[in-house]
Amino acid sequence: MINSTTKNFFIFSVITIGLFCGHVATSLAQAPEQDAKQAATSAAETSPAKPAAIPLRAAGMIEDQHYITKFPNSDRAKGPVVVEFFSYMCPHCYRMENTVKRWMKQKPADVEFVKIPATFSNNAYQLAARAHYIAEELGVLDTFAPVMYKKIHVDRRPPRNDRDLARLFAELGVSDADYKKASVNNFNVESKLRRASFLLQQYQVTGVPYFLVNYKYELGPEANKSQDALFNIWNNLPYKDFN
Repeated sequence: MINSTTKNFFIFSVITIGLFCGHVATSLAQAPEQDAKQAATSAAETSPAKPAAIPLRAAGMIEDQHYITKFPNSDRAKGPVVVEFFSYMCPHCYRMENTVKRWMKQKPADVEFVKIPATFSNNAYQLAARAHYIAEELGVLDTFAPVMYKKIHVDRRPPRNDRDLARLFAELGVSDADYKKASVNNFNVESKLRRASFLLQQYQVTGVPYFLVNYKYELGPEANKSQDALFNIWNNLPYKDFN
């Protein structure tokens, strides 16, 4: 027969062992959950941050296909912009003009289009660049451009000096006094010509027409496939740097 002392000790031992086994079982059950939490925390701490998402409109633009990043560090663009370096003297620019005009009619309203006349080391190109900014100063650029192109590429009578330019502007209804005011030592015209020369060198322009998007991206080979392919790039690539 078991006495009361022995019986109590036996009961106490069973309870203690039961509690210990329960604690072990609970710890084992919690271990995988704790390991998973620690692994997730560690992964979050060591994983690199996700790159900023490309704006939706530019998401379909593919490097080396739709565009080539020529000037990755350029920060000149303050918003979506397509830039054309051109010259009225250039027959390729003349042929491109109608394409540009068609695009201008359907381009996104917040995409700016900038034309920069090339001031190559050639008297004819420099005179044409000056004429562009004189027309801009006089507020007749829209009517001047087609007349200038026609004089050069259709009539084969390009302006060769200041007198020729004065006669051309007279055909547009510009008085001799207004022409002289805009053309002789005009601060705005001279400043824009210097800026055009600077940009021509900065962006290594050796031939025209030459297009840049956001002063960073050249057109990729996709642009040569069709007018629609070109317009697709001009309409969407400018948003690559701007949401």
